[in-house]
Amino acid sequence: MSASRAAKPKASSPTRERVLDTSLRLFNEQGVQHVTTNHIAEEAGISPGNLYYHFRHKEDIVVALYRRYEVRAASVMNVPDASQVSIDDLWLLVHMAFEAIQEYSFLFRDLSDLNAEYAALRQRFVANLEHSIARTEAYLMHLATDGQLDATAMEVKALALNMVLVSTYWLALQGVRNHKPHPGGASDADLSRGVFQVLSLVIPYLEGPARLAMRREARRYAAA
Repeated sequence: MSASRAAKPKASSPTRERVLDTSLRLFNEQGVQHVTTNHIAEEAGISPGNLYYHFRHKEDIVVALYRRYEVRAASVMNVPDASQVSIDDLWLLVHMAFEAIQEYSFLFRDLSDLNAEYAALRQRFVANLEHSIARTEAYLMHLATDGQLDATAMEVKALALNMVLVSTYWLALQGVRNHKPHPGGASDADLSRGVFQVLSLVIPYLEGPARLAMRREARRYAAA
């Protein structure tokens, strides 16, 4: 499918936002491949023609929802002043990142299939993935330079990549392991286990009180 199929986003309107809200709920509950545009229109209380005015193809809806996710995810790592960054904030940033993933769980649960089917989504996803890795690396490098993280530049690069890797593919992995490809959205337990896995990557690079504090936070998520 050509990327040119994805229509340019129309101006926001109550109907358009209702279609996106309805689509997000249905996609999370059932998976994109099991939801048709007619189904979305019916659930949103509009005619198929009205939906078509706002979104020509289901791909356009998926890409629009991914744009929403991008805005939400960008706000998590939007630290205006690097001097404000602290290791104490890391668990909260990871938690907030997983909250965004949980809200748009269909994107991550069906990651490979969606990127294979929708070229426009794949282009945005790859660009955002590289940006996420770069932002995470910059955040960790500041912590290392400030003496809050005991890691070399090479280790920081690997750690950033691994953190984004686990976060991005966590729901897809859980779906395969649990044999539930469409479990009705990501649960709070999925979120907690994901946060624990990511924090576990960071703990070995901490020492003293910081390491003990991060272990306490990680264990709190493990027990959730």
